[in-house]
Amino acid sequence: MTLFNFFFDIFGLRFKIQLIMKNIIKFIFILELLNPTITHAQSESELLSLAVKQYTLQDYKNAQQTFSKVIDMNKSNLDAYFNRALCYYRTEEYSKAVIDFSVVISQKPSDVDVLNYRALCYQFLEQYTQALQDFNRLIQLKPQYISAYYNRGIVNYNLSNFDNAIQDLTISIKNNPNDKDAFMIRGICFMNLKEYQKAIADLLEAEKISQENDMVQYNLGLVYFEMADYDNALLKLRKSLELNDNQSKAYFMIGFILSTKKQYPQAIQSYTLAIKKDPNYADAYYYRAFMYQELGKSELACVDWKKASKLKNPDAKNQVFKNCTN
Repeated sequence: MTLFNFFFDIFGLRFKIQLIMKNIIKFIFILELLNPTITHAQSESELLSLAVKQYTLQDYKNAQQTFSKVIDMNKSNLDAYFNRALCYYRTEEYSKAVIDFSVVISQKPSDVDVLNYRALCYQFLEQYTQALQDFNRLIQLKPQYISAYYNRGIVNYNLSNFDNAIQDLTISIKNNPNDKDAFMIRGICFMNLKEYQKAIADLLEAEKISQENDMVQYNLGLVYFEMADYDNALLKLRKSLELNDNQSKAYFMIGFILSTKKQYPQAIQSYTLAIKKDPNYADAYYYRAFMYQELGKSELACVDWKKASKLKNPDAKNQVFKNCTN
């Protein structure tokens, strides 16, 4: 190869490389126009802005992922933890939300809004003791945080702390006198304490606020039943079913009241409807068996007691032993 040919080959190679590089640069330039993020990493503030936009559009899953990227970039960004927790809360991933809210609380133990959200997550997870601790702390820090009294009342109700629940719900009602749920739950608390007149008063108040609420009617039926006012109990339970017929417990209670009134065929019909709504309703099988026995249908009674026994009714096994062994 001559010196001339050598330089020509090198020049030709360089020329080809330059053409290739120009094409690459041109290609990157076109991609950058289409997607500017290709040529530079998004900053923390840009990602945070994008995540907030996704959250606002209720795109919670993508918002979670974007907030996670922010956290990966900056583990001390408490806003990202808080907002990712809100995403988890919106998608009902309460255990994950608790973890993120706890990170924030570890650094900001007096943030009442974070305490409130974590308490609500504990409430949905049925971890009522932890929820109560958070609501107690929240109310201690900010006594005027009215919604916390209602929610703490629910927690106390679920912990069977009925007196404390009544106190909290009374504060809630004072500040929101049209809250049917607060009246209804306070009425249920009074019922559990056997203060039936107070229970009726609260439930009737809830009924005034919302006449078409099946749970108000159902609980009125229960209170009237406890007071042995069976006619009014049946009236309210049937009204509840008119509003929502997918209630196995309402059918069961009607069956139980009809059995008390010795209306056995009608009681069987109601127990059967309860079983239709909930095929694993052990008590419905158990008590329907007694109705069959009263009508002299011993074989059908034994079928129901055996079924109730399989479904772990604690008394059914004894009835099988007494009535269904040859």
